Amino acid sequence: MTVKEMMPFSEKSYNLSCCDLRLLDNENVGAISEVLASMDPWLTLGYSSDNLSKYLLSDDPALLKYDIVVLEI
Repeated sequence: MTVKEMMPFSEKSYNLSCCDLRLLDNENVGAISEVLASMDPWLTLGYSSDNLSKYLLSDDPALLKYDIVVLEI
C-alpha cells in the first residue's frame, strides 16, 4: 500500500453520486460561515460569522476542510 492510499482525503475533490466533496477555498468561506453562525452549536456558543471565517481560513495541517456541493438531479 502506498502512502497516498493510506492517507484519507488526499485529493482536492471527490465526485460522489449525489454531491461533490471539495477542498474549502476562500471563495466559499464567507457563505459557509454565515450559515454555520446561524445554527447550533455555533449560534448558542456565540460564534460570529467573522470568527468562523477566520478559523476556516486558518492554516492547520491537522485539519482537512472540505465543502459539500449538492449536485442537481
